[in-house]
Amino acid sequence: MRMQKSALNTLILSILIILGALVLTLVGQGMRFSFGAEATMQYMPLVWAILAAVGVSFVFGWVRYSLAGAITLAAAVLHDQLLSLALCAIIGLAFGLSSYLPALLMAGLVATYAFTIPQIRTARVLVRGGSSRGLARDEAASESRNQHRPLKMVVALAALLILAAFIISGNKHMIGAVLPLFTGLLSAVVSSCLITPFIWAALATRKMNKK
Repeated sequence: MRMQKSALNTLILSILIILGALVLTLVGQGMRFSFGAEATMQYMPLVWAILAAVGVSFVFGWVRYSLAGAITLAAAVLHDQLLSLALCAIIGLAFGLSSYLPALLMAGLVATYAFTIPQIRTARVLVRGGSSRGLARDEAASESRNQHRPLKMVVALAALLILAAFIISGNKHMIGAVLPLFTGLLSAVVSSCLITPFIWAALATRKMNKK
């Protein structure tokens, strides 16, 4: 089974945003910091931290669930971290980023795990079906996403209200300081709703077909 077209389109859009942010950064326009914070910014440790998070997530997903779960969780982490960083590079042009960017970016992993892991677990249960007939994997992925969507919407709404309060306060440096938390949350919502459920479904179905 191939990944759904909508999921593929969303993934392509994310890649384009990431590439756009990379171009802006390379030409010296992206990743603007406030109060000289760029002097303390080191990108290689951040890259290694993201790769480590992807690796740990893959191992956890494989041990706890399956190879499909491992790839799905690792893909979610990689997508969310890169998209969050890219959004910071672009949106930060208006507010300026702080030296806390790496730490707050990695803190976004909490949202990725909180949104993705329960969906994988629920989808697996729906496929197995218990005493009832199990769902097909693409159906289970969609149903799992729908079951967990209300929580994501509540969290996203709360985050938007907090962001609105920061904007109303007029302190753009405060917005720039906490921006990675909001971009991390946004990236996790996008991936868990539109991408990773269908990555899991495609991988799980492929594995089943091979059997």
